Amino acid sequence: MEDKIYKYIVTSLVYYRLFKLTLLHNNIITFMQKIHFDKMKVSDLNEVMKIEKANYPIPWTKGIMKDCIKTGYQCITLKQNKLIVGYAFLMVNEDESHILNMCVDQSYQSQGLGRKLLSYLENICLYHQSHVFLLEVRKSNPVAYGLYQSFGFNEIGIRKNYYKTIDGREDAIVMTKQLSHINHSFSV
Repeated sequence: MEDKIYKYIVTSLVYYRLFKLTLLHNNIITFMQKIHFDKMKVSDLNEVMKIEKANYPIPWTKGIMKDCIKTGYQCITLKQNKLIVGYAFLMVNEDESHILNMCVDQSYQSQGLGRKLLSYLENICLYHQSHVFLLEVRKSNPVAYGLYQSFGFNEIGIRKNYYKTIDGREDAIVMTKQLSHINHSFSV
């Protein structure tokens, strides 16, 4: 009986170590995979909608996303090895740039991709010389709130009943980040 218990424990430990090595290997592979950003196309919307529906209880519609593309908003896809793993919709002007929607596929979260997407969006804002970077975040989303706060966003207010939920409505926390610009104008 003791031999069976010993073999079971040893076998379990071996499988556990193999499992841990597999997880480590997969995380390293995921980290090393190439990411890039693309301008979103209407043909991307089926993939984007899969992520949207998996992440939000009341998702945007495909029509809203198509309108954002046609209106000329900055609609960005985040791709890892040609697979869309995140996206963002950004309304840009000189005074203020507003993230309308931003999301990373659940299976790719906690890998720094949200931070990379946010950084890319900030660079778009800077290119367009926006002074304020603005967003809303659900009160029930502390992970996103923490990301934005760590990125330099500050809470400036609450929009009451801003988001639809399955049970009714939810408040949004309004956050902004002041953007500084390098003056590229030269006098002769």
